[in-house]
Amino acid sequence: MITDYLIQLVLFFLILVTISFLLKRIWSIIFTSQKFQLLIFPGVLLHEFSHMIGCFITGAKVDEVSFFSPKGSYVKHGKPKIPLLGSLIISFAPIAGGISFLWLISGLFQVKITSINTFEKIPLAMKELISTIINRGGDWSFWLFLYLLISTAICLSPSKKDIKNSAGALVFVLALFFLLSQTEFVGDAFFSYLIGILAIGIFFGFLALLISLPIFFIRKLI
Repeated sequence: MITDYLIQLVLFFLILVTISFLLKRIWSIIFTSQKFQLLIFPGVLLHEFSHMIGCFITGAKVDEVSFFSPKGSYVKHGKPKIPLLGSLIISFAPIAGGISFLWLISGLFQVKITSINTFEKIPLAMKELISTIINRGGDWSFWLFLYLLISTAICLSPSKKDIKNSAGALVFVLALFFLLSQTEFVGDAFFSYLIGILAIGIFFGFLALLISLPIFFIRKLI
């Protein structure tokens, strides 16, 4: 039933954002503020560039960009030319940009992506993740991939300002999806495709957590 796909889509989105917030919290405790900003700099670049691409797509003028400052990173922009949905595209562009980037480098670094487009597949994915870490623990390229993964995953989640700017559009889109799910206008394939994209992000998020949590607990003991 398409309504079930919609519910799963929302849950997968919430899981992905929660993982990103957890990673940000974990690494902000491990490192001081300045070191933390340096750690996540690749992810920051990707995050802000994604916002800029979102501005380009929606016709919003970019007024100012900062990648590293005492106030943090940000993109100041004008009003998008696409009504309502424009703010949503700009605010959530880093999720699409981050997942796309991780998909590309997973191929470059030969990291297998396990499909977890249903909740039942999560335990199997976790098992394969642990196996991958054990088998490639001595491979420097794998650790470079993990660094890029963690910095990107930390920066996947939208900021509070992003959520505030797009809250109305997000409610509208969810309501629209719900209405469409009651008709034959949008089929299962559409929702399955979106769920599959979020599932890739969740897969990478779990991998980042598997690496981050032991480092966090060791840091707390020192």
